[in-house]
Amino acid sequence: MSKVNVFVSSTCYDLSQVRNDIKQCIIDLGHNPILSELNDFPVNPNLNSSENCINAVKNEADIFVLIIGDKYGSILDSGKSITNTEFLTAVEKGIPIYTFAKKEMLSILPVWEKESKHESLRHC
Repeated sequence: MSKVNVFVSSTCYDLSQVRNDIKQCIIDLGHNPILSELNDFPVNPNLNSSENCINAVKNEADIFVLIIGDKYGSILDSGKSITNTEFLTAVEKGIPIYTFAKKEMLSILPVWEKESKHESLRHC
């Protein structure tokens, strides 16, 4: 079986231990983790960090893992966070997406679902 490239998306500093644990799990399963803090993360020096992250999803990821904590992260000119933009890129690409959320975040799930419905209507 060939190795699968697994992009891990989340805010970095507050979820660093979770990211490291998931990275190790991906390696233990025999696949390639793609995390922005790793030395082998694909970087084009002509692009900023958010553009490099989005390009890594577009060009490298076979699977997308989203980790949702209680931080939103840096906001881009679009008004969305880098993590949100990476997620939308994975959706557009059509790759499998696995989402993990802190238990505390489940209390706001109804708000997210309501906003998601409004967002999808804007794209119609």
